[in-house]
Amino acid sequence: MSHARTFPQAVALMDLSRDARMWTYAEMAQAAERLAAVWQGEGVRPGDRVAILLPQCAEALIAHFAAHLIGAVSLPLFVLFGPEALRFRLKDSGAKILVSDHAQYPKICEIAPDLPDLDQVYLREGASGQADGLWSAIEAQDAAYRPIQTLAEDPAMMIYTSGTPEIQKVFCMHIGFFWATCPVWSCHLRIFQMEQMWVGPRRIGLGLGA
Repeated sequence: MSHARTFPQAVALMDLSRDARMWTYAEMAQAAERLAAVWQGEGVRPGDRVAILLPQCAEALIAHFAAHLIGAVSLPLFVLFGPEALRFRLKDSGAKILVSDHAQYPKICEIAPDLPDLDQVYLREGASGQADGLWSAIEAQDAAYRPIQTLAEDPAMMIYTSGTPEIQKVFCMHIGFFWATCPVWSCHLRIFQMEQMWVGPRRIGLGLGA
């Protein structure tokens, strides 16, 4: 997020998941901060789980950033999971918020009665049924989010292992992990002169500088 202050108009991301779009650091930061404010207004507190059931796209990154800004724990979910796999992960984690899309929404509707902790679903293409539109919520938010003081030991992300529910394990990644790996990424980017990152339906990559 610091790049949004230092290089606000630099290209941060090329999203190829739908129509190709270039995102600047400032645009990514503004969307994440507004979404963080939306969730704070809905009562999301540090440690609450925010599930993200999306393909590789800008909205997935924005949702992760927004969760971390307010101390929530992001929970990435694979779009090829069926209803049973989603039910187990969402119920076991106690996810309070889910960000998804129209393609996944029928599965969510099927298992919703078994998810008492799930308060709100957002869809990136727009509202449908009981779900709100992600971008309408972001664009309507003009209040600033309240920064949350976090520690390196605080949880940032939950990742479930594959396998049947009886043998699955959950891996909790703490905030310090991100700081610990930043120097590795920074060195990698400098060596290869990488300037941009893009995401598409099946890939995530980095663009090489001239």
